[in-house]
Amino acid sequence: MKDYTIRFKDCSIYYEMHENKTKPTLVFLHGYTSSLSLFESIMVTFKKDYQLLLIDLPGHGRSGVSSYVGFKDMPEIIKSIFDYQEIAKAHFLGVDVGSIVAQGFGHIYPNQIESLVSIGSYSIYHDSFKK
Repeated sequence: MKDYTIRFKDCSIYYEMHENKTKPTLVFLHGYTSSLSLFESIMVTFKKDYQLLLIDLPGHGRSGVSSYVGFKDMPEIIKSIFDYQEIAKAHFLGVDVGSIVAQGFGHIYPNQIESLVSIGSYSIYHDSFKK
């Protein structure tokens, strides 16, 4: 496992990579008032089949607090991490706000999201039931 901190505007964003470059990437995004440590007990299950990327959302875990950076910035932050780590696309597992962040990423960067498992969330597409 390698840990990283990137700067986005005036905020530090902490993330961990469990590298397995020959495998698909799986991104874990935690819920409100939580941190990436939420996933510690299940990571062992996924390590052999995926490269794991766990991100602390702004104001959570080891990421900084900023009045200028919030959940709305996460798609751009994730894209920056993908670019730095040379990740073309990934699967996402999001809990609560983390799944909303993943939906936002998929909306802005649809070619970089393989799949999304959403736990305890709702769709950002409020009228999607009509289609």
